[in-house]
Amino acid sequence: MWLDGREAKTADIGIQGFSVGHYENNALIVDTDHYVFDITGFDDYNGIPSSTLKKVHERYWREGQELKVTVTVEDEMFLKKPASYTARWLPQRPGYKLSVWDCDPEASRAPVKMMPSKYKN
Repeated sequence: MWLDGREAKTADIGIQGFSVGHYENNALIVDTDHYVFDITGFDDYNGIPSSTLKKVHERYWREGQELKVTVTVEDEMFLKKPASYTARWLPQRPGYKLSVWDCDPEASRAPVKMMPSKYKN
């Protein structure tokens, strides 16, 4: 996600789209477009296909100790109307530590080599 106001180029199309964000009234607003056509869907569990028309709008904010997000997905090709949901995250207990995540691009792609392709001929 980019916070510097840049605009997507034609080559910026991808499975996760192109995201730009800005702050507005104590919330982080993220807008994503430039998705590739993906028959398997806009997430890994509901199976609703997504098209190059898909746009995702996210709004993140805090209420007290909770972090909240409202996500709205629009896709004129597959959705009759925008789909929206809100989720929240609660703080962990004192002393909780996150697991280390390897951010090296090659190491991050390693598990993908073991997965069967979802695109079959």
